[in-house]
Amino acid sequence: KEREKIFKDKEQSFKDKEQSFYDIAHELKTPLINVEKLSSNVVNYKMHPQEQNEHLDMIAKEAHKALQFTNQILTLNYLVHSEKIFKLEPKYLSVLLKRAIENNELYAKVKNIEINYEDVGKKIVADVEEVNLVRAFSNVINNAIKYSHKNGKIDITIEKIKNNIEVIFRDYGIGIPKNDMSHIFTKHYRGKFAKENILEGIGIGLTIVDLIIKRHKGTIDVNSDVGKGSVFTIKLPTIKEKINVR
Repeated sequence: KEREKIFKDKEQSFKDKEQSFYDIAHELKTPLINVEKLSSNVVNYKMHPQEQNEHLDMIAKEAHKALQFTNQILTLNYLVHSEKIFKLEPKYLSVLLKRAIENNELYAKVKNIEINYEDVGKKIVADVEEVNLVRAFSNVINNAIKYSHKNGKIDITIEKIKNNIEVIFRDYGIGIPKNDMSHIFTKHYRGKFAKENILEGIGIGLTIVDLIIKRHKGTIDVNSDVGKGSVFTIKLPTIKEKINVR
């Protein structure tokens, strides 16, 4: 029985990897096909300068999408396999959060989503690895936009509560079914609504967030109501002694 279990586990692991490779290839294929078609139109057809510029703009967007996806894959691989400890430095969280909001401005504009940031925590400092924490914040915001309705909004606040700093992301979108809640940080997991709404992605964005926050000795929690939206709360430890922020 034990050998049978080991065999089944290995077989399932192989199937999961096979599915993962398929999903990655499929996700990269879509923007690359779009780039090929749009490039072919620019090369082979006479276009009005405005139409040509529109095509070039779309090519740039699709190429950026493929690059972002590739970076996500490389980041996940690094976080899973690297034992290198993050070099943490004191930083103002409001600065990093604003950068993460800027990273998502174009996506928010496409869906006409308003991102409201309550800057009550502009003096709040935490020990962080700057690049990766901005990436974690960006992924949470990106996820909130993805699952929000058009013309919606996202509210973000930073609070200092006892020994923790809480960064709260609230959206008013489609929400997360209870059956999916315990799996949303699992690699390559895509919930019921993601599949039904044919949303882009292969389920690694929140996995990356979870791994980054754990490297910061923090936690991420989620509460959600179907049809009402979700609240993601990132908790990071406070800095006790006085420090100089660079």
